[in-house]
Amino acid sequence: SICLWLIGLLAGLNMLAALAPPLDNDALNYHLTAPHLYAIHQRILPLPSIYHSFFPFNIQMLYALSMACGSASAPQCLHALFGMMNTLTVGLLARRIYGVRTAALAMLFFYALPDVSAETPLARVDLGVSAYALLAFVSALDIQPQKPLWQWSVISAGIFGGLCAGSKYTGLIVP
Repeated sequence: SICLWLIGLLAGLNMLAALAPPLDNDALNYHLTAPHLYAIHQRILPLPSIYHSFFPFNIQMLYALSMACGSASAPQCLHALFGMMNTLTVGLLARRIYGVRTAALAMLFFYALPDVSAETPLARVDLGVSAYALLAFVSALDIQPQKPLWQWSVISAGIFGGLCAGSKYTGLIVP
């Protein structure tokens, strides 16, 4: 379908942009600086000069792990993957409710949103928070005691809700 082809094109362009050196002000000031210092010192340490380092930091810990492997652009690629995860989750939700054709269109409309496209190649946390929130929501929709193995939906909703809450303060309203 043309929608999936366009999503693939956008994803490829965003991943290519994510491979560039980080230039975003937020990323350079704290999303990457604190995790970089953690990776250098091989431990989490207090950073009073970076007050954002005292905020929830789940996603930045993934950035620290990726930077410890030696790549400066890995956190941006990770955030681009969160953008794709959001898009796939939107498609899953739309397919469940409206069908396959609508799902492809919903995915294209979501991924082509200016906020999503502009944010995807940057090392920030917002797409990670929204991915965890969407996955918690989709998991919560599957909590139906008459279905077999419904307890796994409860567990996954709790895990994704917890990851969301531990990534940004606004993620606390999801669980």
